[in-house]
Amino acid sequence: MFFKINKNIEKWIVVYLESVTNSFTFYMQAMEQLFEDANIETTLQLMQKMEEYEKKSDEIRHQIIRQMLDGGIIVDTRVSLLRMIEDIDSVVGVCEDIIQEIYMQNMCIQDIVKAPIRKIHEITNKQLELLVYAVRGTVETYDLKEMLENISQIEKLETEVDAIEHSIIKAVFDLPIGLAEKTQMRTLIGQVGNLADIIEDVSDEIEIIMMTRRV
Repeated sequence: MFFKINKNIEKWIVVYLESVTNSFTFYMQAMEQLFEDANIETTLQLMQKMEEYEKKSDEIRHQIIRQMLDGGIIVDTRVSLLRMIEDIDSVVGVCEDIIQEIYMQNMCIQDIVKAPIRKIHEITNKQLELLVYAVRGTVETYDLKEMLENISQIEKLETEVDAIEHSIIKAVFDLPIGLAEKTQMRTLIGQVGNLADIIEDVSDEIEIIMMTRRV
């Protein structure tokens, strides 16, 4: 680990990571159902489930903050961990936002974007797996070489998502549909792609922590 930390905080961070990964898994399942033209009632149920996941993650995040405020952790360490956790929390928030936007706009997801979005989900899920290892390394025993390799791989995967995202947007604007629908699809693709950006931001934060603690 990069700094001395009490066991309660370590425990809650592990629980938090499990909550975030479970939330992302449900999000992918929800999107698959929406790809199959789920009705408004089903979409509402999916949105409510995402809200439950977001609430659970938020409660765990607050528990980590309370543990930090109880003491036993130095100020700069506290700031580093909080910044990292806040960034991770954005993943859950964006997943919830995507489902809400589809529901609120009664969105018809164009067939042409489904396969590329599935590919982005696959890549982002791999990023998240690598990130979980890296985050746990900040509070548990870690292998420095593997940590650096994981962070490098997260960055490469984000670049892959960017390429797919740009390709989909080009294809969408070639479709014989209205501008409003094209703009709707572009926004959706941007939100889905943003998950990879957020995960890379967290990995950047971890890399900064690594550099700081090695000085």
